[in-house]
Amino acid sequence: NASGAEFDIGTLDGSGFFQDFVDAIDLSDTYQFTLPTDSPNFNLLLDGLSGNGDVYLYDSTRSLLQASTNANSTAETIT
Repeated sequence: NASGAEFDIGTLDGSGFFQDFVDAIDLSDTYQFTLPTDSPNFNLLLDGLSGNGDVYLYDSTRSLLQASTNANSTAETIT
């Protein structure tokens, strides 16, 4: 999202699939979401990469909770 705005997904309820891309103009994408209090489990898979991509998970205070920073086009996961 080249505009710098976050994509607000809302409350994650079950599984979801989101597709986007980054390039020379759009260097990163940021997604915002909430987990239901009765099901706070979260798993993320970023795959199908044609180049390097990293994933960072922050809490509502923007403190880093987890990161996946594999090299090259290796899939990224957070569980």
